[in-house]
Amino acid sequence: MTAHNFTGSVTDTMGASANDTLVVNSTAAAAPRVVRRSFMDHRISWGPVIDQSIKGPTFSDTLGDGTADRFGRTSPPDSVTLGLTFEVLAPVRFTGCRIYKAPNATGTAIPVKLWSGTGTELATTTIPSWTVDAGGWRQVTFPAPVNLTPGVGYTIGYLSGDGIFAWSPWVWHAQDTCVWPLLNRKLADSVEGSTQGSVNGFDDAGDIIAFPSHHIASNYYIDPQVEWDEPMPAFTGGTGYWDQWTNSSTVGGGRHAFPVAVFFSDPPYLEEYYEAGVNTLMAGAPVGNDGPAYINAMNSFGNVMDWWPSFLGSDPAGIARVMADEPAIAAQIVGYHLDDEPDMSVPYRPPSLLRSWANGLRSVDSTRPIVMGMGRWAIRNQSFQWAPQGATAQTVNELWREWTACGDLITCDDYTLTANEDPLGVWGIWAYALHVGRMNDITDSSKPVWVTVETTSGVPGKPLPEEVRKAIWATLIAGAKGVLLFDHRFGSDLVTQDFAALLHNAPMKAMVTALSARLQTLGPALHAPEANLVTATTSSNTTAGPLGGTYGVPLHYTTRIGGGHQYLFAMGIRPGATTATFTIPSWANQTVTVIDESRTVTVSAAGVLTDTFAADYTTHLYQRG
Repeated sequence: MTAHNFTGSVTDTMGASANDTLVVNSTAAAAPRVVRRSFMDHRISWGPVIDQSIKGPTFSDTLGDGTADRFGRTSPPDSVTLGLTFEVLAPVRFTGCRIYKAPNATGTAIPVKLWSGTGTELATTTIPSWTVDAGGWRQVTFPAPVNLTPGVGYTIGYLSGDGIFAWSPWVWHAQDTCVWPLLNRKLADSVEGSTQGSVNGFDDAGDIIAFPSHHIASNYYIDPQVEWDEPMPAFTGGTGYWDQWTNSSTVGGGRHAFPVAVFFSDPPYLEEYYEAGVNTLMAGAPVGNDGPAYINAMNSFGNVMDWWPSFLGSDPAGIARVMADEPAIAAQIVGYHLDDEPDMSVPYRPPSLLRSWANGLRSVDSTRPIVMGMGRWAIRNQSFQWAPQGATAQTVNELWREWTACGDLITCDDYTLTANEDPLGVWGIWAYALHVGRMNDITDSSKPVWVTVETTSGVPGKPLPEEVRKAIWATLIAGAKGVLLFDHRFGSDLVTQDFAALLHNAPMKAMVTALSARLQTLGPALHAPEANLVTATTSSNTTAGPLGGTYGVPLHYTTRIGGGHQYLFAMGIRPGATTATFTIPSWANQTVTVIDESRTVTVSAAGVLTDTFAADYTTHLYQRG
């Protein structure tokens, strides 16, 4: 190993000043990883897809008025170019796009182009053919990447030769849209001229694709894809990440095989939660008025529950005193809960404040990690509730990145399972998988993520235990490294207040107890990185989905290796039944166990595992070896 001398200037964020010389031993710089991003890959709300026809006998029926199409024309053309204009906030490479194909759209040699903001063609490719089918997202990869420059407008578009395309008025109709480093600036309908900053465009220059010259605030489901080289290592799983904190176990930041946590439980309930399989307490302060009650409760049943105590601006010296005076409590504290939902907090807490809190914590204890919790607006990537005056979509995206930079572990919560958070029934269990993806977008996949799932709500009887179990598995398959249960039921005209609701709900308590026991046996696999054992999948269900469009029952799955076994964890990630196939060449001719189902499945000589997912969000856990 070669020693290299470096000279530089460093500012200590904790205000200290000193001079020092450091010799850094290095053999070579770590190779950067490629990070990829698009607007819609992890977007929970992107509007109902409408299969739009603007030609032929369905013209007046489809458009509803019989006189003009949605672009204001009185006679429908045979073709139309649809486009999306966007900017980038950092140097990136454009690699292609996804297009949501309308089920009835057809055509051959369909051109797709990337233009500069002034209409200069930068790249082009062709979709070989579209036929009438189930529709849905289609991948379009360009022959070579195109370098994009920050602050410059770009337009990606394709030619709908038969005038049939997917669209909706939502997503880009009312505000800027930003998924860092992609930005789309909202403009009013019918803005002509330069496409710099425009929303979406169209042009009806006949059968030739044309740079969009008209603008209307609608969504044509064209999703540009970019990538860049990121020097920060990715968190992919495993236990090595936790080795940087000497007082944090190498098993996911705690002492248990897999963390199943409750958020901010009151002290009297802690022992019963632990007996129900909840092995971790997230939040609750060891200092202040409630400190003695938490300390006494944690000490009372054997010092077996892991604890991430609240900080929220507390005196770091007080934390240090507790650690020194209470060695049994110090053994239970595996990290610190810095803050929760800064995107929803009143008063507004800027990232600079949270950085000062984190620095204060690290000044008294740098041997334990810090957890940072994010709320619904970061997950949904919409609204700017309680943000600084004048905040834009770009501003808020940058704030989310700065807030999460203050933590070593990220949690998030958006209670889309229960009816009071989703009165129109738009969301479902499928959304929980996307919670993990959104946190990975915000952190560039550099940190582990835990997802919060609600076990109670303001609606009587909701959620059901089986719904909670499936929502948890949706997050685990997506890569969540911990489960965080929200169990506060706030009183209303419909329900009584209960801050330990699952403990008083026998079926929910039984489900959590059984699930936690199973997760402990699967802990090594759940902490492991993706094994990439599956090479192909099919789902037999391609019927229309509840948001419009046609996506049927896609398959949500992961493969892991841990504890001497190989695993496939799989779920039908939309309502409905399907028959699924997974091609796993290394499992050819093997008989695999379906965990907790008292059955096995035999994989074919070609490595194909076929199984039925018989109900909404069915989950199967397959184990080989």
